[in-house]
Amino acid sequence: PATPQQRRVAFAVAAGLLLAFAVSAPFANIQLPRYDGYIPAIESMVFVNDLITAILLFAHYSISPSRPVLALASAYLYTAFIVIPHILTFPGAFTATGLLGAGPQTSAWLYYLWSAGPPVGAIIYACLRGENRTSSAYVQSTRSAIAWSVAFVVCLALAITWITTAENKILPTIVGSGDHYVNAVAYVASTLAVAIMAIALILLWIRR
Repeated sequence: PATPQQRRVAFAVAAGLLLAFAVSAPFANIQLPRYDGYIPAIESMVFVNDLITAILLFAHYSISPSRPVLALASAYLYTAFIVIPHILTFPGAFTATGLLGAGPQTSAWLYYLWSAGPPVGAIIYACLRGENRTSSAYVQSTRSAIAWSVAFVVCLALAITWITTAENKILPTIVGSGDHYVNAVAYVASTLAVAIMAIALILLWIRR
């Protein structure tokens, strides 16, 4: 369990992030100079951070098998993998329209599906908390469980990449020319994303 000092540090970091958001929110509509290298640079750091976190969580699971930890590790691995096609397909990052045969809606949908990974993982983690670690389900091969989890995440990321690139014509329109939100689909997707995050926060708070 986290120590009181670790909890204080976590809350301090969260408060700092919330303060930074509050300070920057009034400037949300100000257009900054375009820099095509921004997305690859930022998302490369996201990839490395989430991949390291996933590896540490998988290592923790191998030492102390726990399905909640395995779910959380898989969620971080998913975010690390799904950020790769998002970088490659983002317009202007490498080419004007993106790589992998990306369509106009590819990067937008990849972003929504990417951002759903952490809160969904947190929801599963919260729901599974408190399970009995000594049951026969936990003492089975941890390597097998990790391997199946990694395989599932890889297949899921590949399937999402294929749908959003090769089959991008079937995707509902979110953004139009000039990256403007053009219809209700964008607002529904945004509202759903916020709702999933809110559910995750509420469950984590209730179940501590």
